Amino acid sequence: LSLLSLNDLGVSFSTLPTVLATFCFHLRKISFDSCMAQMFFIHFFSVTESGILLAMSFDRYVAICNPLRYATVLTDARVARMGMSVIIRSFCTVFPMPVLLKRLTFCKNNVLSHAYCLHPDLIRLPCGDITINN
Repeated sequence: LSLLSLNDLGVSFSTLPTVLATFCFHLRKISFDSCMAQMFFIHFFSVTESGILLAMSFDRYVAICNPLRYATVLTDARVARMGMSVIIRSFCTVFPMPVLLKRLTFCKNNVLSHAYCLHPDLIRLPCGDITINN
């Protein structure tokens, strides 16, 4: 549960700067690099949340189906390994998105539909070939 609460804080803090700048200071622009960083963290924490929920479901499965073996199956080392594998899986899943987007050329008016950067919004903006990003 602590990982899930930290993950929710991460999602909130990754969108907070641009949302505050947009609504409080009426700043309508964001630099491309900060947009890439924000997109990475939003997607990273979203994928991490699904992995944490998967690990929590495994925990509940062991607690319900094998209650007498719970302490031997879910040791501290195994829980730490599951947490690290969730984080590594999330990083490996999300890292290619900003790398592939940085390679594209953007020539249109770069207007996003949200106050924060997401991959589906950014993939509509380039004027070159985007088949690798689909």
